[in-house]
Amino acid sequence: MLPLITAILPKALEILDDVIPDKDAAQKAKLTMEAKLLEAATAQNLAQANTNIEEAKHRSVWVAGWRPAIGWVCALGLAWNFIGYNLTMWGLAISGRADVQIPPLSGENLMELTFAMLGMAGLRTYEKFKGVAYSKNMCIKHLNHCDFVFLFDDDCFPTNPNWVKYCTSVFNETQEAHFLLLNKVIHAPYYQYALGMYYFDNCGGVFMAFDNRKGLFKKVGYMDTRYKGWGFEHAGYSNRIHRMGFNTYAYIMPQYLHEYIYSMDYSGGVQSSISNEAKQSNYYDNYQVFLSELNDKPKYKPFKQ
Repeated sequence: MLPLITAILPKALEILDDVIPDKDAAQKAKLTMEAKLLEAATAQNLAQANTNIEEAKHRSVWVAGWRPAIGWVCALGLAWNFIGYNLTMWGLAISGRADVQIPPLSGENLMELTFAMLGMAGLRTYEKFKGVAYSKNMCIKHLNHCDFVFLFDDDCFPTNPNWVKYCTSVFNETQEAHFLLLNKVIHAPYYQYALGMYYFDNCGGVFMAFDNRKGLFKKVGYMDTRYKGWGFEHAGYSNRIHRMGFNTYAYIMPQYLHEYIYSMDYSGGVQSSISNEAKQSNYYDNYQVFLSELNDKPKYKPFKQ
């Protein structure tokens, strides 16, 4: 049911705007529709969970064992993507066979199957329907009382136990309020503007770090929720932070951040969890939102849920 909701709901909400002229009434109808559909999806998930419990009690391994079998397939796939692939590519490189290319597993399919096995399929559906900007705004909403906030994509993670100490030391030493994990090839060109600090011409949002001690979120607000799906939401937010005086440049990265934070997207170890079709579907509309953000005077943006 969740994939069906994801496909139908955006169109249904657009129709409500056409048939209900009053904006407040239309918004209320949208929230009611979302709540009812998600309630139905949750009921279906609970029914499936009860079925799974009964199957697990069955004497036959063919009835009780199929879910654990799929679980181990997911575990082996994740182990390959996170560990095996990178160790294999490293071994090929040091043995002089860097020319050998091994295709990575599909990150999107693997993560969706894993989430489904864990009973969290709705989380991915929620992000795909609401969009990346909405999902990250929810994080900011619940964390905006913290001094430091770090937002990771699902295939990005710390590799050094001192990563928080390093990130906070960067904030203390540079007085910047925001930086990103960027790639010197994908996001080139880049330039050094201070000791140990680089600024880039392009943006990526796999890891976003914020220093909120000077009231960053209270003054800048949230990502623009006009961005749909995926694309430009991180660039728009980083530009607003820069233009409102919190950062020297929009897209900046500390020199040694890659020694503390690792992104599978950047390494090629896993395919992006967002398909090329999904990226292209909202590209033009999101680019227009990005341009309007650049042309407008930067100001606080509320979270329109």
